[in-house]
Amino acid sequence: MAKRHEDSDTGITNGKFVDRIKTSFDIANGLSYITIYNRISTWKKGNKIHFFRIHGEPYVRIDQNKVNQDYLEDILKVESLAIPEPEEATPEQIARLEQQIAKLESKI
Repeated sequence: MAKRHEDSDTGITNGKFVDRIKTSFDIANGLSYITIYNRISTWKKGNKIHFFRIHGEPYVRIDQNKVNQDYLEDILKVESLAIPEPEEATPEQIARLEQQIAKLESKI
């Protein structure tokens, strides 16, 4: 995972997390990626990110070595994002929603 920022007319965006599949797809479709480093009040441009495949598996690197490993220099590596499972509604919540729906339907 990496955090993708966009360079807009108003500056660098906060960014969104994207995986290497999305990054590879974007690069293959003409979007440019570079590494950037946040400084105190500015951003420092890093290296251009290249994409290639080995046996169908995508890899992203800042160098031209075509080995089966990603390489983005000293960019922090995020293994995965913890996405919480959605909670199920309690019987009380369901009853309350059903009452609200019935009330709305009675007004129609």
